[in-house]
Amino acid sequence: MTGSTPAVIETDCVAGAWAQALSKVLAAPNGAAPPLLVCIRGGDESIPPDGHPAVDAVDAHLEGLKRPLTMDTAATIFPHRSWVHSGRLDATDFGDRYVTRIFPRIKARMRRRKRTCYGTYFQRLVAYPNETNGSMSSVNQLAYVVGQMKLDKRFRESGLQMSILHPASDNTRQPQRGFPCLQQIGVSWIDEDDGFALNAFYPTQHLVYRALGNYVGLTQLGGFIADQTGREFRQLNCYVGSPSISAVRKDAVRGLVASGTVDPTQEQKGEA
Repeated sequence: MTGSTPAVIETDCVAGAWAQALSKVLAAPNGAAPPLLVCIRGGDESIPPDGHPAVDAVDAHLEGLKRPLTMDTAATIFPHRSWVHSGRLDATDFGDRYVTRIFPRIKARMRRRKRTCYGTYFQRLVAYPNETNGSMSSVNQLAYVVGQMKLDKRFRESGLQMSILHPASDNTRQPQRGFPCLQQIGVSWIDEDDGFALNAFYPTQHLVYRALGNYVGLTQLGGFIADQTGREFRQLNCYVGSPSISAVRKDAVRGLVASGTVDPTQEQKGEA
């Protein structure tokens, strides 16, 4: 059940935002978790570095449950490592590479694990199913948005939206499907300069299982768009209608909250 008053989280740290989101749900009376508006500023600098206590703690928990680790979840939204290894291709060429080479390997790996793969978020961004005159094709939404943002004049924000949900594929009668939890991603302009915000909409979000990876992946996607357009990625706005800690014990969640509030940079300074 979701409360009526949204909780707003504003920070320049992905791990801190995640820990605050967990705290908001833990503090909600009678399990009535409020909707969340998570605002993260700082771009790439907000992403937890390797060895951050929050990532290590949640990954240890996820590994025990045989669930995807934080950076695996992030890669479903933006496969940053693959992009870097590809030579930082543009949105069109990297989209083609993902569809023809990377995504087939993901599907094969899922089959070996006897899991269903309905798609990935990035696959929907670069190859959204499209039917024209009875013929199926796909649309690279990300390349389109990047192209419009590269124009000298600001393009209308209503045209800078990318859909994840595909009704013909996703509107099933399954009580639980697992994909897609993220429904839409869009861009909005900030102030009068070249800055932009990335906006993401989640009807539901599993805060322990997925949220930390979600925030990392969305932030990396914002960084990619900034790289491609020459504009500054200022802020991630993530709306979650119904956040959940799922079946995770509250004492375990409290431990994860503590790990997310630790800044390893400050720890190192203190030790010095």
